[in-house]
Amino acid sequence: MPDSIQVGKAHEVKPQLIDNEKVKKVQKRVLIGKSKGAKNFVMRLFTVEEGGYSPLHSHPWEHEVYIVSGMRRLSHRKENNRHRRAAMFSFPPMRFTSSRIAEKVTSSLSVLFQIRPTRNRILIHKEVI
Repeated sequence: MPDSIQVGKAHEVKPQLIDNEKVKKVQKRVLIGKSKGAKNFVMRLFTVEEGGYSPLHSHPWEHEVYIVSGMRRLSHRKENNRHRRAAMFSFPPMRFTSSRIAEKVTSSLSVLFQIRPTRNRILIHKEVI
């Protein structure tokens, strides 16, 4: 990591749009990562637009999530809970979860993820992508 403190604004980071058969209407911004010299963690901001979602998936690493705005419908196992802005989560490795916007409550959802950089592997329904 550089010797100086790095300061930036999330909205100035160009988003990558993810919209395919498994992930719908999701914008991903890597706020802090390898390109900024960070070696131990990656901070990512995901914005899920209305009608968007992430599939039921897991990671081989622990990760933390903070809801910046909106309401998230979090599904894991047979539970389905709603959580609002300022809620935070810590997921152990290999815990299956998915995210959707809580219908008719918000038009978008922004969540902040902090993870350790590893090989970027996500397990979706027991299929590595």
